[in-house]
Amino acid sequence: MNLPMPSHLGLRSEMIFHRAHGVVERHDGYWAIRTPENPTYFWGNCLVFDDAPRAGDAARWLALFERHIAQQQPASRHVALGLTEQLAGEREAFSDLGFDVQESVVMSTTAPRSAPAPRVAAALRALGPQDWPALIELHVLTREPHHPEADYRRYAERSVADWRSLSEAGQGGWWGGFVDGALVAALGLYFEREAAAGGERLGRYQSVVTHPGWRRRGLCRALVSQAGRSALLERSADRLVMVADAHDIARGIYASVGFEVVESWHGVQRVGY
Repeated sequence: MNLPMPSHLGLRSEMIFHRAHGVVERHDGYWAIRTPENPTYFWGNCLVFDDAPRAGDAARWLALFERHIAQQQPASRHVALGLTEQLAGEREAFSDLGFDVQESVVMSTTAPRSAPAPRVAAALRALGPQDWPALIELHVLTREPHHPEADYRRYAERSVADWRSLSEAGQGGWWGGFVDGALVAALGLYFEREAAAGGERLGRYQSVVTHPGWRRRGLCRALVSQAGRSALLERSADRLVMVADAHDIARGIYASVGFEVVESWHGVQRVGY
């Protein structure tokens, strides 16, 4: 079945990954997304709603998650609910149920600017097959503290396997910053198989990470710029998309190389460990 293409750039670019490795279903007013081989991937096993919740929708949304995700794959013990509008008045209803509220911005550019060289002697290059194990370790090291290491390692291994298969299919890859031969910063950049009818082909950045000991050295800024300029030069994409925490310093880093806010993205999640 041919699914519609979301008009929201953030969700549409997320579909690069979900359509390749997951199960994507369109229902009345929302999307149900599952990644059976990676059930602990929060935002690969989620519901995304078209409209902000009305009074009483918190309970309804939880029931829908139970039906579409938890009952299908019990290993998904979290709850992740996304929406492309403001959470509005239901924020407290979700907070009272133990959810963390996330506010993100969708940023985009068709002409990333060059960035200053990092303030450390680093080699910036595309990752090769020999670098995938180091990418797993970097993700485990930079995980949020509430994620147990063993559970997160399984998630990272599955995610890297999916990213690797997309790379081998010619849909993008990873760039890294290396200091003394060690991978200390990385990001993925992947592309739609083809442009939407009469439109642009999107490229989407994925999981920009830096080793805690090497932050604030300009590594990610340089990687974002170099990978994006290379993608546009090689015509891999016409427009680049980045999703960033609305309140994080990284938002300013992306803006400094030409990304502008074009949409909002909101969500609530609850860890189920």
